[in-house]
Amino acid sequence: MNAGSPSPAELAGDPHWFLDNIDPNARVFSFLRMEREKLSGTPFLDQRLERAGAAQATASLEALEASLPSDLPPLNFIWHIGFCCSTLIAHALDHPGKNLSLREPGVTMTLAAAKRGGWFSPQHLGPRLPSAVFRLLARPFGEGEKVLVKPTNTVNTLIEDAA
Repeated sequence: MNAGSPSPAELAGDPHWFLDNIDPNARVFSFLRMEREKLSGTPFLDQRLERAGAAQATASLEALEASLPSDLPPLNFIWHIGFCCSTLIAHALDHPGKNLSLREPGVTMTLAAAKRGGWFSPQHLGPRLPSAVFRLLARPFGEGEKVLVKPTNTVNTLIEDAA
């Protein structure tokens, strides 16, 4: 990270630092500085997310692990088979102060691809990678708020890891 960049503790502790993507091979996590309203108002948080003008930061898994929140409310999911109005349901459930719905975060697609590529095996990262990703996505913006992730259906391979 460059001088003036947020520390790993700041990245892990502040939900404004949205986990945008990961590089499982390098164990690097990429973050964007986003307001809750932007996350809530963006239909899909994958490659279609408007990143222009957003502050960016990175940190390694090893640097983040010590600062990952442990006292988070459960991360909720809408698992689905596709084209079943899951995006509409997730949008309807989004309510400031109660629930933030993250629709198709790109990091979940990268995580699923990493699993298919064998990166969850004990000789690589074991359960550390999905645990870190899910804990970073679960950070609420306010007291009593919960987070719901509506991944794309190609991410269903992560159901067991999310449980």
